[in-house]
Amino acid sequence: MSKPEHLHPFALIINLINTFLLIFSIVTFLLTFFSNKLPITKFWGLLLIPVIIYAVLEYAFTTYQITEKSISLKSGIFFKKEKIIPYSRIQAVHQRQPFLYQPFNLTHVGIDTANKGDQKAEIDLPVIKKSRVELIEKYRLQYNTNTETNDFDSSTKTNSDDYNNIFDLSIKKVMLFALTDISTIFSSIIILLAFTNIIPFNSIKNFNYSIISISIILITFALIVVFISIGKTFFKFFDYKLYRDKNNLIIETGLFQRKTQTIPVDKIQNIYLETNFARKLIHQTSLKLTIAGSQSDKDNVSNGKIILFPLIHSKDAINQLNRLIPELNISQPGIKLITKHDLHAIWLFGRWSFLSFGLISIGLLFYAPVFSIIPLIILIISFFNAIYNTNHQGIQIQSINNVVVQKGFCFGTNVIFFSRKRIKDLDNDTTLWLYKRNRGHITFNLLNGSSNSEVKLRFIKKNAMQKIDDFYQNKSTN
Repeated sequence: MSKPEHLHPFALIINLINTFLLIFSIVTFLLTFFSNKLPITKFWGLLLIPVIIYAVLEYAFTTYQITEKSISLKSGIFFKKEKIIPYSRIQAVHQRQPFLYQPFNLTHVGIDTANKGDQKAEIDLPVIKKSRVELIEKYRLQYNTNTETNDFDSSTKTNSDDYNNIFDLSIKKVMLFALTDISTIFSSIIILLAFTNIIPFNSIKNFNYSIISISIILITFALIVVFISIGKTFFKFFDYKLYRDKNNLIIETGLFQRKTQTIPVDKIQNIYLETNFARKLIHQTSLKLTIAGSQSDKDNVSNGKIILFPLIHSKDAINQLNRLIPELNISQPGIKLITKHDLHAIWLFGRWSFLSFGLISIGLLFYAPVFSIIPLIILIISFFNAIYNTNHQGIQIQSINNVVVQKGFCFGTNVIFFSRKRIKDLDNDTTLWLYKRNRGHITFNLLNGSSNSEVKLRFIKKNAMQKIDDFYQNKSTN
């Protein structure tokens, strides 16, 4: 058992630097607006001295202790506060190693528990030695060795300490990830539209020459957005490594700030395969997961999900996952498409878009024919999107406990693997018109991380709804 110890002295230095920068900003503001009314030179002493004293006292009164059963943090000068977290409550340990920390083998550690619903770690240790993190992981591993509680059916177990399944993200994959990122694509389109709207075409005299110049400018700005996205993605996923260390998945990534994320295998809740329309064309997907507790490492979290395989071939994703985590024993999805080629479902999926954009297009055709093409294009896109969503909505009940749901979304697909134990409750709802046609909606309300999420199958027939309800109530689905 280790004794209570202070954070590394580097934590005090960083705190003092941040304090100095804050006070410098305040004094600069006062000099700008009140230089003739206030004795600014005295503000340095009045602000700096007590704040430095407070920072030193805060460092002196903050200690942490690592024992074989728990980790604790004591803090507070006047109001004492102590947090004790048993290893049984730890859901994830996150490490950040900024560039300045690396030569000294220091790291920033955040520890999550299942009780946190925000993005802040339950215990936050700004600067400690990496050896202390290794000690935490050692004790946590000893505690969790025989306490696996994964929700998925597990016919495959492993006690091997030798895991050679390492996933590396190549430079080519990083480039593809950035180029197929929906946010990059839409950002480029928005910038193009914004520049197009502010250009005064009516006042341009040499129209043909100006159109060429403007086109070059627009393309240049779009390329800048793409390059910025590639650069951001490159720094974020530089030397991305995913490997297994006993009962934990370890993710290491980052160039200037190296980050290490520890994910306990037994805390995994749901698995997601997310493929947008751009990645679908090149047969690539992203594999994500959620774990019990909060996800404090925001840089590797997308919509509350931890990114495990940022980009991987669609056919290899499940095989790679099973090699890395054989306990899950997840089968390749054999989705039964429950609304495929259903003309009525196509109408139901897109009816409001058809009606609204159809009427707008017809109205503009009489008053402003040139502008009627915009809602007409949206109408056509909505029509094909409704067909796509209808033909890609499905479900597979893989076992008495496991289920897979697929949803079409913006010409891409989202596939969700989850356990019946993760279903908080199941909602069956319909309307008068849908009821007459033996249709309705069914919604899985899932425990997702430290919150809830919904997975909804829409406009499905009553017999499919009954089979899903039987599965939820643990009845025979044959």
